[in-house]
Amino acid sequence: NPKATHPKLENQSCYLYEPHHHSKQNIIHTLNYLNIPYQQFDTLKELISAIEQDGKNDTQTNRFALISLSDKELEEECIYQAFKCVNALDINILTYTPSLLHYDYKILRQISVHMTKPATYTNLSQSLVSALNKGITSDHAEEYALPHFANNATILAVDDNEMNLSLVKALVKEMGIDIDLANSAEQAIDLCKKQYYPLILMDIQMPDMDGIEGMKRIKTLSNYYDHNQIIALTAFARPNEKDAFIEQGFVDLLTKPLNEQKLAETIKKYLPGLAIENPVQDEPKVSAEIQAFNWNEAVYLC
Repeated sequence: NPKATHPKLENQSCYLYEPHHHSKQNIIHTLNYLNIPYQQFDTLKELISAIEQDGKNDTQTNRFALISLSDKELEEECIYQAFKCVNALDINILTYTPSLLHYDYKILRQISVHMTKPATYTNLSQSLVSALNKGITSDHAEEYALPHFANNATILAVDDNEMNLSLVKALVKEMGIDIDLANSAEQAIDLCKKQYYPLILMDIQMPDMDGIEGMKRIKTLSNYYDHNQIIALTAFARPNEKDAFIEQGFVDLLTKPLNEQKLAETIKKYLPGLAIENPVQDEPKVSAEIQAFNWNEAVYLC
């Protein structure tokens, strides 16, 4: 098959650490398809050493690290410190984990993109472009089907269901926005006491304290008294019930399962200063074999 091309991925090279043979072969196949040269390492320590040595040699190639971590490794302080060293050398870190449920580990604050296995052309290429777009001004950033946002604000998502939180995190991070997560209204209130969130996505059906009561309590905090951009998330609202939620104090309503395009449009509506408007770029060229698979329908059905 012909190589895939994307203007953002030209002249990139990869440091790869994946201890599992079959997963590594899958990633290597994807990197070859994307025409990205790579070095693979048997240990994370060897990968870090190679990055440091290339930094001393002033290697000119644009580089990123693609690292697979197990559940146990996410908790190791030595790996956290190693990631800090990589970040200090301006190397983007893309991390694969078995699932997206590990949202509370501090090590994930040191990476550019968090992905789940298996590695695919879609998640790797889109994640790479997303990582490389961070920090680019509106004169140079690329525009895709969804709006992209300047990464200078953090929003909050509240839901007692970990899978829902993982989905919201994945969608929001893909747009270039940082996000904090809370698994209860009580935890959300505690977070809001520590910092201000310009936008909050609040689930309604939660034990102990529901989203309506959580919203009302957050609005009593001094930082939120005049800034009440809290959006209700619910799977049970009928189309004509949106006004009822707004009357109670929410600014808008999103129904679950979340529609990615609707979520992006809503964020753009309430955080207009973060939206980056850019000229549309052509989609990456892919083989006829991949085009024959209808990704849009697969995602919709999922």
